[in-house]
Amino acid sequence: MKKKLVEASNVESYLCENGTKIYIDKSMVLTPGARDVLNGRRVEFIYGERPGSEGSLATILKGCASANAFSAVAGNENGDYEKFVLGIGAMLKDSYGIVDPAERKRYTKRAIQIIKENI
Repeated sequence: MKKKLVEASNVESYLCENGTKIYIDKSMVLTPGARDVLNGRRVEFIYGERPGSEGSLATILKGCASANAFSAVAGNENGDYEKFVLGIGAMLKDSYGIVDPAERKRYTKRAIQIIKENI
């Protein structure tokens, strides 16, 4: 399993509950710089899986209302994000009959924007 490197530069994407907690699981490596940033902000370290990480989309979104939730939904490694975007396009075509590629692209971008704004 590939480890996720949590650094000072990307620590924001892993924060949960309005930036007050970070869940650190076995797939993560926390750098000293990230630890310093988190300690300075008085973020609570929780060792273990984030609530809802194995559950439904709604549970995931409630568990971590941050960019981390979007990463959990969309994926952030091994091409999962691309699969997520292509999946939205396929859904628009198959379920909603939107066959024009430009129109699907526009709706896909809008769907991703709405998801990001609401998590």
